[in-house]
Amino acid sequence: GGRSTDNNVAALQFNCDNDPSRTWRISGSGGGTYQISNVQTGKCVTIAGGTLPNNNIEGVQFDCDSDTSRTWTIRLKL
Repeated sequence: GGRSTDNNVAALQFNCDNDPSRTWRISGSGGGTYQISNVQTGKCVTIAGGTLPNNNIEGVQFDCDSDTSRTWTIRLKL
């Protein structure tokens, strides 16, 4: 639905349209890292399980805070 403000709701791909639940805001969090938050819910994208190093762990929404699992490094590859 894209409207739940609960933590640990899976972040899924969906067709692009004008719904605010499919719009994301990128903001600097210091040290060259960023937080990615959903415009509709105000929640940040994080990796379920926090800082586990395993592959194939789903992305979910969670309260935005200073936990490192909610910060991202964005690199431009040309």
